[in-house]
Amino acid sequence: IVIHHILQGLYDCQRTEIAKYRITEIRKEL
Repeated sequence: IVIHHILQGLYDCQRTEIAKYRITEIRKEL
């Protein structure tokens, strides 16, 4: 259960990083 929780946290971090990258890419196009 602990390992799953850690993996979930890593996935959330990755998601936010990807979201930030996509937002900056969209802003460049605008």
